[in-house]
Amino acid sequence: AVSLDMLFIYCQNKLEIQTDSAAVLSLCSAQDTEDTELLATIRCQAGTRRLWLRMRTLSLSETKLEGTRVFIYVL
Repeated sequence: AVSLDMLFIYCQNKLEIQTDSAAVLSLCSAQDTEDTELLATIRCQAGTRRLWLRMRTLSLSETKLEGTRVFIYVL
């Protein structure tokens, strides 16, 4: 297995992201207040081979079950 250094997460919808305490999570909010895009980076400690990551979409409207596309780039 290859060790993880950085993860970049992009989604067109607002997400709530949680990770374990061994990683540093940085969230970049959209520049436009009406835009819902999310960009996040996760920096892992040296030698990390797996990462616990929890994501869920945030919606201000009624709760409904739907899918969303999330892109994760791993370095």
